[in-house]
Amino acid sequence: MSPSALSRHLVAASLALGAWTLAPTAHAALVLVNDSVFGTDAVVQDTASGLEWLRLDFSFGKTYTYVAGQLGAGGEFEGWKIATRNFLTTSLGAPNGLVNDDADPAAVAAAGVLRDLICFTAGQCKAVSSTHDYARGLVSDIETGSPFAAQEAFTVGIQLADAGRGEPAKVDFRYSGFASAEATMESVWLWRGDPQVAVVPEPTGLALLLAGGLALGATTRRRGARG
Repeated sequence: MSPSALSRHLVAASLALGAWTLAPTAHAALVLVNDSVFGTDAVVQDTASGLEWLRLDFSFGKTYTYVAGQLGAGGEFEGWKIATRNFLTTSLGAPNGLVNDDADPAAVAAAGVLRDLICFTAGQCKAVSSTHDYARGLVSDIETGSPFAAQEAFTVGIQLADAGRGEPAKVDFRYSGFASAEATMESVWLWRGDPQVAVVPEPTGLALLLAGGLALGATTRRRGARG
């Protein structure tokens, strides 16, 4: 999918998720912004926390070992940090209400939109299996249960519905196995910024209010509870 087609797809999805003004609390607004090194729409910026996430496309095909060695001055990924599993959960998932296995339709839609924001390229950092539609990258946590030293992996996306078992689609936001630090068919979760400093960016491509869908889901649940 081309960036322009992707933007149209995500704009339509964001409109379908509902209005920002429905939010009972202030959720993050995620936008795509340019980067001086990686170019147009390379960074997913969280305007509530000030955090920035490098799209997984840019680390795909480079080994974890290579990426880790390029974080310092003069490196390809200078200024970026490799996320931990816990940091992803608390700094990207929690602020946007993303909880693994949540079957609320609005949360599932929001997880799908985030998947498309963090990775544009299907067949690389974004993939579809028989059970999941997801984007995946490695984190700095070490998998201790594997027969070799390996980096843990983390996904964001959708656990597909299983009509035969009567199970709805669910949020996929979780640890998802591991890969060798020398694997060349993986991406790496990279972030930068001060989590305590909010910013007001000038988005260059798509502006996505991810919380709209989550608020819509919360409103639906409250109405159901009253009924």
